Amino acid sequence: MIEEWCSGCGKCVDVCSNNALEIKDNRANVNLEKCLLCGYCSQYCRDFCIKIV
Repeated sequence: MIEEWCSGCGKCVDVCSNNALEIKDNRANVNLEKCLLCGYCSQYCRDFCIKIV
């Protein structure tokens, strides 16, 4: 889950080895078919927008 306050910086996109994230409309979006729910990307979110649920 990406919180609404995501600023779309793209750091999470850069570190996702499954290419499950993209920046669309100035915020991160998750492709649920590619996401493994590993949570690795959340470590790089400066605004703590990424939640694994």
